[in-house]
Order: sequence, then C-alpha cells, then structure tokens
Amino acid sequence: MTDSRKVNPDLQRERDNCTFDVTELTYLIDGGAQKTEERRKREEMVLKEGIHIEEVPSVYLSHKDKYELAVKKACYLFKMIRRLQEEENTGMENYQEVLGGSLGSAILGDGSPLTLHYVMFIPTLMGQASVEQQVHWLGRAFNCDIIGTYAQTELGHGTFIRGLETTATYDPSTKEFVLHSPTLTSYKWWPGGLAHTANYCIVVAQLYTNGKCHGIHPFIVQLRDEETHMPLPGIKIGEIGAKLGMNGTNNGFLGFDKVRIPREYMLMKNSKVLEKNSLFIFLVQDHRSISTSSSPSLEESSSYFGERRLASLEVHRSYDMFTPRRPRAEKSEDDAAWSFVETRARDPSVAA
Repeated sequence: MTDSRKVNPDLQRERDNCTFDVTELTYLIDGGAQKTEERRKREEMVLKEGIHIEEVPSVYLSHKDKYELAVKKACYLFKMIRRLQEEENTGMENYQEVLGGSLGSAILGDGSPLTLHYVMFIPTLMGQASVEQQVHWLGRAFNCDIIGTYAQTELGHGTFIRGLETTATYDPSTKEFVLHSPTLTSYKWWPGGLAHTANYCIVVAQLYTNGKCHGIHPFIVQLRDEETHMPLPGIKIGEIGAKLGMNGTNNGFLGFDKVRIPREYMLMKNSKVLEKNSLFIFLVQDHRSISTSSSPSLEESSSYFGERRLASLEVHRSYDMFTPRRPRAEKSEDDAAWSFVETRARDPSVAA
C-alpha cells in the first residue's frame, strides 16, 4: 500500500517557495497554537486507526453500501471522540469538529446518519424538555442507548411551520396523546437518520386539547423496537431514496396512524397539558402560568405549581450538571420582558 500522506513534489515545491510564515497562518486559521495542536492530534488518531480508509472507493458503491459505510465510519469516529473526551476531559470541540468541522467533512464526505442525533435530537431535549424529562432521556441519548432524529418538515410544509398538519390530540381517558397524519402532505419528509438509523424522534405536531388547537409543540416518539429495530404499530417509515449527494445521511419519511404516546412524552419545559382536566398551560420562568384554555381554580394552580417547584428543586440537587443557571444579582432585559408578559396576563389593560 502506498503512503497516502506522501506530498506531491510540485505541491511541496510551491510550499517551499511561499513568502509567508506557514505556521503563523495555520495558527490564525485554527484559532491559535493550542487549537492547531488539538486538531493535529485528532487527525493523527484518525490516520492511525484507519477510519478514513475505504477498501472500495465510495463512488463505486451501491446506495445500500454507501449507507452502511457511513454508519461504520460514524460509529468508529464517535467512539474515538468519546475516548478522547474521557482521556482529556475536554469540552465539545471534538464533537463540533466531527459534526460540522473539517474532520467530519473529510471522513464522512457523503454525510452521517448520526448527525441529527447530536445536532437536533439532543439539543432539543436540552432546550425543550423539563428537568425531569432531561434526567430521563439525556443520559440514554448521550450514551447512544437510543438514537434519535428530528421530524418537523412535512411533504407539503417546509418553512411554513404554522401550516404543519401532523396532529397530537390529548385523550384524557387514557392520559395519552394520539399522533396522526391526516393527509399525504402531512408526512414528515427529509429528516436525516430517519430511514433506517433512529429508533426515537422529536416530532413537531399541532397540539389539540378539549377540541381546541394550541399550535405546534414537540413530542418524543419511539419509532422502532429497541431490541428488534422493527417499526412499532402505526408507524409508517422508510427512505426517500437516492439523491444527488449526501446519501449517507439516510433521509427518510414518517407517517402516523393514530399512534398513542404517554402524556409525559410531550416536551414540557415551556408548556404542559395538565392530567386532571386536559388544561393547556404555558409555563413562565418563575413557574407561574398563562392559561390559553379555561382558567383553573386557585386551588388547582397552587397545588400543581407547589408540587412542581418541590420536584424541580429535588431534581436540581441530584442533576445539577444538566441545569446551568445565570446569576440573578441584577435583573436583565429578559427578566423585564417576562415581568411585562406576566403583568399583561394578569391585567390585559396594561399598556405596551
């Protein structure tokens, strides 16, 4: 086997004749000498372990073989990055290089089926799930015990998010949401990793309670059996087919035929459907609520938010790593904005 790192003599001659300091420019591009050292270490590890080597160039592979090669490379690459994280206890730079940097682009030139797991599934859990939900789901996601993706775009609706047709209707008799795709255009279309890779998904759907639509909300949905990887009942899932590029991304489609999920699978950091009366509430930062349905009694509200505050405090004590807090020594513009919203909710006559 020839040395893949041998430099073409013409290229080497031009490099030798350049009029600037190559090292200085390298540091500038990478963001400093330390960043350059870290990048070179990652690259050396990849070269040493042979993750980049293709026995048959991917351009000659079938669509199926291209996907399997992308899965193999992605698994090797993330395994290496995880080992590097454990050895050096570093931040997220290693993952960023794999997901959006030059290293990932070089190794996974045709896309990765795991990208949306890291750049959409996990961040959505961190940003939209309650503390209790994060405790339940984030560990499994970071350890890849489950593989997720993010399904928002539909066949008939791209950036027109308000027009999404997938519905999630709350059934108070079973304390479940019923997810349904009422039309062909309501099928989720294009999510990476959906076709064959993911067994869980963040699904964005129109929320209905007591016959009223409350707009789009995120839900976590199990798509496939964790042992057999077969689609669960009511899940219509598959691949959208070969594309001009990025065929390793494993883009798929997804439809629902009255699929039931537990009430707790609605991501509840910012809003919630109460169990007892199907009441939809919007949660503000200090745990007070703005109701968009019928008003709860004072006793119901006090009981619910008192219990939630105690539960949150207990979870914060045990899982503080998931909940970074901003110092509250002085109020910010965000605090002022929330205060205004709360005041308007109590008294709509307050002027803007």
